[in-house]
Amino acid sequence: MVKFDEKTHTYFVDGKKVRSVTQILMDEGFYDTSFYNDAGRKRGIAVHEAICDMVNGAKVKPSKEIVPYIDAYLSFVKQTNWTAEQTELQIGNHWYAGTIDQKGILNGFDTILDIKTGELGPAQLQLAGYCELYNHMLKEQNKPQMILKRVALQLTPNGRYKITEYKDKTDFYIWKSVVSIWWWKRNNNIKKEAKNGKR
Repeated sequence: MVKFDEKTHTYFVDGKKVRSVTQILMDEGFYDTSFYNDAGRKRGIAVHEAICDMVNGAKVKPSKEIVPYIDAYLSFVKQTNWTAEQTELQIGNHWYAGTIDQKGILNGFDTILDIKTGELGPAQLQLAGYCELYNHMLKEQNKPQMILKRVALQLTPNGRYKITEYKDKTDFYIWKSVVSIWWWKRNNNIKKEAKNGKR
């Protein structure tokens, strides 16, 4: 069972605290956080919540600031015939957890969609982690595993969108290596190095 503490952004799997896919990638230096700011974080949350509500049939009155991002998403849906089957899906195993923005059908293929309102970052690795989690969930439910497309959807402030599909299968090996290194450091009490190179 996966539980998520929204205030602390902490995942628990069967009562055990685990890091998220994004947190592990951040811990291992895959994200450039220099461009992160509180306004962008709040905007991203607002966009994700509005889109989730829309997909689930709720009436949405987005604020003026996020209207272009919502318009971009609606254009994406219309122009690609995207069908969202699941939204904001929280999944975890004993090594990591995460929230999949959407799982659905794109051009006839089962697809994991990650929605971005800023930079892509290491989205290919993030999506590899999500695909692993999704198939872990299917396995626990005694359902056949899926070959899933990995797609990042960038929504822009001018109402446009950009689709990036990741096809490199080695991304999965890299992701598993990142997780293994993260856990090795934890188990061996290896602390994150400071900027000056000292531990």
